[in-house]
Amino acid sequence: MAAIDRYRLSNIVNMDQTPLPFEYLEGQTYNNIGEQTIWVQSKNFLQYIEEQPVPVLQNQPTLLTLNLFAAHKTEQVLDIFLANDITVSLIPGSCTSLVQPLDVSINCPIKDLLKEILEEKLDKIEVEEEDILLKGGRLAGSMIGRRGILTTWAVGEAWEVFSREQAEVVKKSFRILGLALPINGSCDNEISVKEIESAYLVEGLREWEKGGVAVIDLEEDAVESVEVEIDEDVFYEENF
Repeated sequence: MAAIDRYRLSNIVNMDQTPLPFEYLEGQTYNNIGEQTIWVQSKNFLQYIEEQPVPVLQNQPTLLTLNLFAAHKTEQVLDIFLANDITVSLIPGSCTSLVQPLDVSINCPIKDLLKEILEEKLDKIEVEEEDILLKGGRLAGSMIGRRGILTTWAVGEAWEVFSREQAEVVKKSFRILGLALPINGSCDNEISVKEIESAYLVEGLREWEKGGVAVIDLEEDAVESVEVEIDEDVFYEENF
């Protein structure tokens, strides 16, 4: 199957943010222990969209799933999506761990792979850097700059390995969550959501398609990530 309705499989996409360290240190965290807030600057997110996914998607009809976070649904962001034929499906609060492909099947194993690649490369780089210093040489740039370049390379390397060796994991994740299944319901029996009985789920979908299930309005302040717009350009996400 090469396409679902008007969407090529390569244009059915899930996107999310995740923190990545320059180095994995035992007993260290990304921030203060218990910190519940992360932030996203809207202009950086706009730049990312225009420079990364938009060129790759080639202005083909695209189905993009995102979690319900303020920075994902500003007028500017939605205008870019619309201009590039990208249909956005926002995942309700408390549901990303259940129906977001990245959270369900991909993030954990690819982060483990990234850690392995980074640590192996860091061991080699540290030996090389020490050798340069012992010979009276100087290291180019700052350590943060060098580690940033290394992490960027490692992300690409990890994805190349993962997509080659675990391609079926990615494909299955989109199928079991219904994103890459025929819209006529002929394969709904493949849908599997954690802690929800499959037969009950499929029956619910069929009733919904008939218009027999009431639609519940989602209150934005009830989403899993409580959002606070501190100024017009920075969004904070409080994770509970």
